[in-house]
Amino acid sequence: MWWEGADGSRLLGLKLDEDRSYSDFYFFLRWPFLDRAFQYEEQELVERAEAMLDYKARRATTDIALSLDGCDHIEIEPNLGWMLDRLNDRTPGVAWEHSTIEAYVAALRARIGELEVFKGEQRMPGYNGVNNMVLANVLSSRVHLKQHNQHGENLLTGWAEPWSAFASRDGRPYPKAFLDLAWKHLLENHPHDSICGCSITQVHEDMLYRFAQSRSLGEGMLAEAFNYVSGHIAEQALEGRHAVVLFNSSQRPVDGVIQVELELPLNTAVPAVSPQIGGANFRLLDSEGQEVPFQVVGVKKQSMRRWRPYRDIPHGGAGRQDHGRAERRHSRVRLYDVHGRYAGVRAAGQRGNTDFAGPRSPYVISAASRSRRTYGRTAGFVWKSRRTARLRCAIWTPATRRKAC
Repeated sequence: MWWEGADGSRLLGLKLDEDRSYSDFYFFLRWPFLDRAFQYEEQELVERAEAMLDYKARRATTDIALSLDGCDHIEIEPNLGWMLDRLNDRTPGVAWEHSTIEAYVAALRARIGELEVFKGEQRMPGYNGVNNMVLANVLSSRVHLKQHNQHGENLLTGWAEPWSAFASRDGRPYPKAFLDLAWKHLLENHPHDSICGCSITQVHEDMLYRFAQSRSLGEGMLAEAFNYVSGHIAEQALEGRHAVVLFNSSQRPVDGVIQVELELPLNTAVPAVSPQIGGANFRLLDSEGQEVPFQVVGVKKQSMRRWRPYRDIPHGGAGRQDHGRAERRHSRVRLYDVHGRYAGVRAAGQRGNTDFAGPRSPYVISAASRSRRTYGRTAGFVWKSRRTARLRCAIWTPATRRKAC
């Protein structure tokens, strides 16, 4: 069958055995011999195989069929090779092959013709067999796990990944390793006994840790993407004003009322809050310079947050022309460990996180670790090592003398 999505794209779907689901080979041919310690009688095995072939022939749309072996808590059958040899000898016109799902799908695609198209979630419960159902009754079991999972999926697919991609188009390296790790933690909570909430308590307590790790990574990458995009707005476009940047992660414009928390600069007069007037001592303008109607709904007084202007790590992109020759400007960083031992020198010539290999041990130069100090044309930074020790550093530039930080 073809499974069609909301955007019209289609996936090839495989309808499994409605009586035995994904374990049809096991239940057709192996399970009947369970009470005999899987000691197979050849004639009975062949008869059961012929019944399985007849069952599949009445449902197949091509001349090949898929039969899946194994089930939960079922060990590998050591006599599988012998079974296939006997079946190939005793069932004329049929070739039994031990293969993979990938090989089957590749062979199937070359044979398919007109197939029925299905749309929607395909959540119809199965009413046949003992191993073919949609476990809708587990949706309410440990419902907080489902909520954590939905939040994590929305965070990664709707926010962290799209905005990291948008920021990468403007020059920020795409944080693939961090997002991959966020997905790894999230997917580790998706085994059916885990996400269904039907395992022991310890399993689900461990899930909360993985949800938290995935969420922390996703939120961190999202915040960095937001900071990068908002930190690279052209200053001339602001005309000396402050900017409030709103991000819309949906696929269509949003037209309605939203609530935004503004952090005003120090010593700014407190906006007036009146149920009758709702006035304020500032204006909001859109990107076209048109005034946006708003109302102050609350003021949080006696609140302060340390704010640092966004800056990139100094890199070699800036240069100057000297007698027709471009000179690249680099900063050189000398690193010491916490005991004052010299660790090495590196020219900071690129943006983002840079692995620094010193003579003693590796260090990471990270934009997230920078301090607020600035020396001449070069920013001073405090670096952190992979050993979590704080380092002292010294800064040189071609135009300034040595500075300690």
